[in-house]
Amino acid sequence: MKFEDILATTRELTPADKVRLIERLSVEVRSQMQKTGAGKRRSLRGIWHQVNTSSEDIDEARREMWGNVPRENI
Repeated sequence: MKFEDILATTRELTPADKVRLIERLSVEVRSQMQKTGAGKRRSLRGIWHQVNTSSEDIDEARREMWGNVPRENI
């Protein structure tokens, strides 16, 4: 059965039946996601541990970024 066919069939349901369908599907999908590990968030802790950036590199990047910005005394 194609998705479009299923969607057409669900449009014929009453609002209460649509809610029941959504509740059952959400439980099933959540269960499948837990089994496969889908939806788990990876920790970003340590994402930059291999990047070696010195303070000189940061200063140079700042000079490049802000070098063309007009300066005015406010």
